[in-house]
Amino acid sequence: MEARLFGPIEVAAGGRRLGPRDLGGPKAKQVLELLLVARGHSVTKDRLADQLWGEALPKRPFAVLENHVSVLRRHLDGVGRGRDLVVIDRSGYRLAVERFDLDLDRFDERITAAGKAGTRMARKLLSEAAQAGARGEVLEDEPYAEWAEELRRTYRARLLGVHLDAAESALAERDTRSAIDHAQAAMAIDPYAERAHRLAMLAHYTQGDQRESLAGYQRLRALLSENLGIEPTPQTQQVQAAILAQEDPAGLLPRPLERQGLPPRPSDGPLIGRRAELSRLEALVGESYGSTLAIAMVEGEDGVGKTRLLDELAARLPGVGLGRGDCSEFERHLPYVPLASALREALGAPAIAD
Repeated sequence: MEARLFGPIEVAAGGRRLGPRDLGGPKAKQVLELLLVARGHSVTKDRLADQLWGEALPKRPFAVLENHVSVLRRHLDGVGRGRDLVVIDRSGYRLAVERFDLDLDRFDERITAAGKAGTRMARKLLSEAAQAGARGEVLEDEPYAEWAEELRRTYRARLLGVHLDAAESALAERDTRSAIDHAQAAMAIDPYAERAHRLAMLAHYTQGDQRESLAGYQRLRALLSENLGIEPTPQTQQVQAAILAQEDPAGLLPRPLERQGLPPRPSDGPLIGRRAELSRLEALVGESYGSTLAIAMVEGEDGVGKTRLLDELAARLPGVGLGRGDCSEFERHLPYVPLASALREALGAPAIAD
């Protein structure tokens, strides 16, 4: 059974589909959405009532809630057995998630897999994630619910990252048209995403359109100056300087990664603006030879080049056990997940248990 939260909610099975108007009314629909968002965890009746009504609770909130659940179950009978889908437990209600294929889960899985794949496979996975996100904003038919807005912000940020990574991967394979499309999609989500502007500049320059590349820089500069009172970052300024100097585009583009074997040695193309950081990381790896482990934390805003920096480090140190994990603003509450991901990649999957 498929459940979609990108765009208007939809549940489908066996060729039958239930949309926002087919779930028994606004509150019954919201109950289903809240249970889907909980990903199989039990949601207490208190929390459901608070999310549904806030301070405007009905006189008998639990009785009204139970009625909405009953209505929801009857309508879910159109795609399955409602009582088997919405389960009652001691603390409240939960969804039998093993019966659902949730689009948000598939989206997250593709992002995770893309981070471990070579460039070609990563592009495929990121493209699939972007297609899922193209259906619309998460829970777009709940524009005023605070709990829905929090989830929307999370997946808006993740979709932004998908388009940015897809644009960079496309550039690595010299697919400039796709790189521009993904960069523009990222700008549509966040006009101030400087990395998107920078990738578009590089794509246009690689196409031989130096004029549009430099015009893109000027548009970005005006946007940042007029609205935020800041200038483009040194990394973007260095890209503009390289374009003005008509440097070889091949030296400015990211390199494709192949995870199947040892990473290739980098070419002589410059890593713009990150030589000092790269040298510090190489020195750290050298110091770790006297022990068993070295850990570095690379921090920075989106688009400053953290991924490119670590790609360069891996390319310079073939055969060294390097692992990486990342953590977004929205994942800070998950303890040890980035560290565990990095260790698993460095040591090999059998070496560290889930």
